[in-house]
Amino acid sequence: MILVSLVCRVYGVGGDRIKINPDLTNFRPKQIKSRADVRSAVEAGNIVILPKKGVSRHRPVVTTVCSRSIRLSRVRSLRRILKQKKTTLESKPYRRIYKAIKQGILLNKYRLIKEIDSKTCK
Repeated sequence: MILVSLVCRVYGVGGDRIKINPDLTNFRPKQIKSRADVRSAVEAGNIVILPKKGVSRHRPVVTTVCSRSIRLSRVRSLRRILKQKKTTLESKPYRRIYKAIKQGILLNKYRLIKEIDSKTCK
């Protein structure tokens, strides 16, 4: 354990990333007492420092400038249509539909007009 803690301090890694090769006959872990001995043992392959584990990119969220600009143009066009139909709506249904556009619940013109027609006051 003293050897592992020394390697940790020399290379700045955690103890779980350090593996000591027990198969080598000429390697004696008890003889390592200095930082130079640790470095020479790592270079010789007697002590192996495993690579850092990364974060999984199983389902990365990719938001590009292009997709963002497309979404903004859709939202703006839907808001324009809603603004034109504002006279047929009361304030509460108007705000609900506006927030539904903002949240991405209403994504196209067909659904927006269908929603407006169901909320119109006649």
